[in-house]
Amino acid sequence: MKKRRLSVWLLTNAPSPYQMEYLAALAKHMDLDVRLMRHAYANAAWAGGAMPPEAHVMRGWGSERHRDELRLHPSALTEVWRGAHDVYVLSGVYTSPTFLMCAWILYWRRKPWAVWFERPWPEEYRPAWARRASARSGLARMIRKRVLRLILGRATRVFCIGSAAVNAYREWGVPENKLVFLPYVCDLEPFRSCRISEGDHIRFLYVGLLDQRKGVDLLLDAFERLADEYAQVELILAGCGPVKKGCEGRRTARVRFAGHVEREELPALYGSADVFVFPTRYDGWGVVLNEACGAGLPVIVTSAAGATADLVEDGVNGIVINRDDPEGLYQAMKYMVDHPESREAFGKRSLEKSSVVDMAPGVDRFLHAVEDMAG
Repeated sequence: MKKRRLSVWLLTNAPSPYQMEYLAALAKHMDLDVRLMRHAYANAAWAGGAMPPEAHVMRGWGSERHRDELRLHPSALTEVWRGAHDVYVLSGVYTSPTFLMCAWILYWRRKPWAVWFERPWPEEYRPAWARRASARSGLARMIRKRVLRLILGRATRVFCIGSAAVNAYREWGVPENKLVFLPYVCDLEPFRSCRISEGDHIRFLYVGLLDQRKGVDLLLDAFERLADEYAQVELILAGCGPVKKGCEGRRTARVRFAGHVEREELPALYGSADVFVFPTRYDGWGVVLNEACGAGLPVIVTSAAGATADLVEDGVNGIVINRDDPEGLYQAMKYMVDHPESREAFGKRSLEKSSVVDMAPGVDRFLHAVEDMAG
């Protein structure tokens, strides 16, 4: 008997091009209606450069200068109320009125619905640079946590972006049968055929936002120490962000700022590197680790990245350090310079580990999850 084609409705903020690519792959296997609350990235990843009819940016009530938390999208509420889909998935900013009202309607009407979340921000980590209100106010933190607990308790399933999220929500008391492992995935084939690094240099690569949360300042400090000892080391910083000018003010002959790199050029960039470094102070996931492992690179990363738990094993395909550990970062980079045999072995294991976040298994996991919900 032929399986019926499921109808899935998905609400989210502004998915990255990689997430849009994932959604496009899913749409080949189901009737997927994607509703976006922001215009950012809207046309970034669909074939032909434009979104298909089943995906569109909703018009919101309220000033466009405000974030989604302060705007309401009536069309989303109307579609959820009609209940014409088999399964509903809510992602993005869970404190937005649109998200909360959709969740309430789905629960009240007893529809099968899931939330799709990264792991929550660690409660004990309240750095001064964090922009979210819950990092600055104890009251905001308490309200946010209670709202999240209420949503997790009412949802049919909790789609977890990585095993770190699974473990976090398990500790919050979410039943095991509600937790579903659904990490971010992407097409890694272009990265697997990109190895072009050669010569006597040892090139470290960072890709991502240039801001304090990503630990770029720590990376520059560690590299300056390393460059004083080794003439053959180089560092490439790819990305833009608020601390770019300050980073460029520390430019040395062996640090190259690549700026924004187009997606089609990223595989060659990874292929030119010998070691990937990601000293983030916090990331719910960190899709650049998918790319680095797919490119067969040894990885230096902090335990503060959600993807670390699934993609990097200390001493196997890289080195895992603590957040805000400049000495640990320096020693890890020094180890990579001194042990070329480890770089080669780590890179091979990274390639093996990348299979868990490739596109095909990611599509299969999502299909299985929504089919299980639909019954």
